[in-house]
Amino acid sequence: MDGDTLLPEVAGKNLVWVTNEVIFETVHVMARVNKIGRSDIFDLVVGLLMKPNVDSDRTLMVNTLAAFKDSDALSF
Repeated sequence: MDGDTLLPEVAGKNLVWVTNEVIFETVHVMARVNKIGRSDIFDLVVGLLMKPNVDSDRTLMVNTLAAFKDSDALSF
């Protein structure tokens, strides 16, 4: 598997890749189960994504989270 060859390199750099699906599920649980407000979810998740050892599709996720924060019509 591709991940098997990348694991030693990632572990050596202490880098964590967070998939879009994991972010979506995290937001869903924070909003629906934990009843955390959209603005707080935005701040917490973006804060995590901006850490130097976290890698993700940052631009897409930050833009998506900003839209989620600003619109009650959107849900995860």
